[in-house]
Amino acid sequence: MAAGPGRMVAEVAVPLPRAPGTDVAALRGDPGFDALRPELAAATRSPAAA
Repeated sequence: MAAGPGRMVAEVAVPLPRAPGTDVAALRGDPGFDALRPELAAATRSPAAA
C-alpha cells in the first residue's frame, strides 16, 4: 500500500459486495470481513511483505 513499486505476497479471495453504492463502513461489521481480518493482517505483517 505504498506509492512506489511493490510485490504481491498473498492473494486473498474477498467474498464481499463490490457495488459502487456499497457502504464500506458497514462492511467492517460484516461476519465475512471478520473472518478475513486475521488472514489480511498476517499477509501485511509477514516478513515477505517488508
